[in-house]
Amino acid sequence: MDCKIKKSSDGFYHPESEEQIICLVKKAYEEGLQIRVRGATHSIAHAIYTDPAKDKRHVPNKISVEEPPEGPNINLMLDKYRKLVWEDEKGGIVVVDSGIHLNVDPHDPTGTSTKENGLLYQIFQKGFGFSDLGGITQQTVSGFLMTGSAGGSMMYDLAENILGFKVVDGTGDCRWINKDDEIFPAVSLSLGLLGIITKVRFKFVKTYNIYGQEIT
Repeated sequence: MDCKIKKSSDGFYHPESEEQIICLVKKAYEEGLQIRVRGATHSIAHAIYTDPAKDKRHVPNKISVEEPPEGPNINLMLDKYRKLVWEDEKGGIVVVDSGIHLNVDPHDPTGTSTKENGLLYQIFQKGFGFSDLGGITQQTVSGFLMTGSAGGSMMYDLAENILGFKVVDGTGDCRWINKDDEIFPAVSLSLGLLGIITKVRFKFVKTYNIYGQEIT
């Protein structure tokens, strides 16, 4: 299948649209290839990338490995797929492309991740934020969510902000999985193995101050 997108010299495909992602999934399905998506390489390499060709070596199984293994399998980087669309500015409802970072990724090999194009900065400008968040914010939204990452609160839950995922399954079918769908809990902790997330719909809360104290 010709998806009108070529593998870059860095070993990745860099899709710019949902249609290109779907096409690459269909290509993998038709040609019997593996396909995986790189986020911010905050996990170990073997959990991120496809397997190498038979006569090629695996990349080192470490975090922050930037190069995918050699071979015909398909590895995506979503650095050109980071749009944010407000569906309800007053209600805090946003649909974001899965390649958007939470905040700036200091290790982004493309150098295109900035504070200003990160999700947290953009929603803060409108007076919104997550109910809870982890201590590291360099990840892509989809990578953060698919690994079950969250904050450390027993009272507040980042999952409360998620209304749905748009997913491309292994055959190239693309649909929304919403919070009230039976499969939603499985998708939300799937490490991307049930499909590639293309968009996430959030409902954020108003910004707030955090008060804390430490007593010895």
